[in-house]
Amino acid sequence: RGMVGVEVAVEALRVVGVSVTGQVLCALEEALIGTQPEDVCRQAARLVARTQAQLAQRGVQLGGVGVGLPGAFDDANGMLRFAPNLGWRNVDFVPLITQALLLAGLPPVAVHVQNEADTAALSEYEFSDMGAQDSLIFVTCGAGVGAGIVLNDRLFTGMQGMAGEIGHSILQIDGPLCSCGRRGCADAFFGARALAERADPSTGGNYLGVVLQNLWTTFNPSVMVVGGPSCDRYPAIVQAAQDTMVRYA
Repeated sequence: RGMVGVEVAVEALRVVGVSVTGQVLCALEEALIGTQPEDVCRQAARLVARTQAQLAQRGVQLGGVGVGLPGAFDDANGMLRFAPNLGWRNVDFVPLITQALLLAGLPPVAVHVQNEADTAALSEYEFSDMGAQDSLIFVTCGAGVGAGIVLNDRLFTGMQGMAGEIGHSILQIDGPLCSCGRRGCADAFFGARALAERADPSTGGNYLGVVLQNLWTTFNPSVMVVGGPSCDRYPAIVQAAQDTMVRYA
């Protein structure tokens, strides 16, 4: 048996077919052709169907589909509460993606939806060899900034799925304008757009370091992991973040 994972990013869709032990068997990536929820679900379902066909060629039976979203997802009612970089608010996502998968010809399978940083945190906690004990925080740096938090051996999402929305924690009162409409959010200092506008992107790592320091003092996790597209594009931000944390330690 295998599973299909879908990442809805701000600029692209990424789909992987994996074994039950997390081994990636096949992968697809495609630029988003539209940002309306219905358009994203239709495009994602098409890619999932192609991935499921590749798994079937390997003799792997589809056991479920998992979708990671770039915003606050409310487990209690299946609502995507807020994804400012996509312009989504209060989207009833689970029925949309479930219907799109059926229309794309997928067999009826379990569909799980979660915030993308939360899914990454679970992946690191379950499959990495870093020796996380009871707690781990994964910080993702891309178009937006987010965190997945594992506490006491389980994912911590908060009352409305807003836990870990660190991109919208305030680093400076009346600071730069953020995509959410407020000023001074972390996204406005080291989100992808902010980094691209900096003469020296590594200076954004100083703000990342402050956020990591705040997470450490708040949760005191056994492991902290930093990843995401910005870390690949601007690796110096990670070193700058570490240097900042050392200064505050």
